[in-house]
Amino acid sequence: MLKLWMVPKNLPLKIVSKQEDYWAKSLSKIKKREYLHSRGYIRHILGELLNIKPLEVKLIAPPNKPPKLNLDIKRYISISHCLDYLFFGYSTFPIGLDIERIDRKIFASKIVKRFYSKQEKKILNELTPLEYHENTLKLWVSKESAIKWAKGSLYKDISHWECNTDSKIISNHKTNVAINFSTFQLQNWFLSIASKRKHYSPELIVCLY
Repeated sequence: MLKLWMVPKNLPLKIVSKQEDYWAKSLSKIKKREYLHSRGYIRHILGELLNIKPLEVKLIAPPNKPPKLNLDIKRYISISHCLDYLFFGYSTFPIGLDIERIDRKIFASKIVKRFYSKQEKKILNELTPLEYHENTLKLWVSKESAIKWAKGSLYKDISHWECNTDSKIISNHKTNVAINFSTFQLQNWFLSIASKRKHYSPELIVCLY
């Protein structure tokens, strides 16, 4: 079972736990709102799904740490943000998610030079400038979803992950771990899901809140 949601970040805030409210006080103004927005809507949405009150959702999600659910049954959660949306998933198996707007400004050539593999560079260098930019971003989203699946560190680990866009396998050359990924465009966003299970983008349902 895998359920996915996208929630606009301009919606009014929802209730959070006292602990989350306390954690939020140490964040900058922008990060504080993003944090309270995400935890509040995750509690609200999962509360409706599980038929419990939002504050009864056993969510353990301090700032800048991988979120966890402390339920009586094995359930997993992954969270990602972009400029205007929260993207999160709830599943019966470990997942990693990432989201970026397709129009995000990035220094594509610098990112490729520093973080991408020889094979990835070879493929990208055969593309037009627009394709180069978009595919650099898609690879970044794919790698970040794998890092979240592994509960790793973005800047420490991203250069170790390599995407095979034909097989839809992403591999970590340092740990010898290989998992599946699905990266696709939904309207103005690139979304990526990484897990041990295969996911085909036409079959995935993302609920727009």
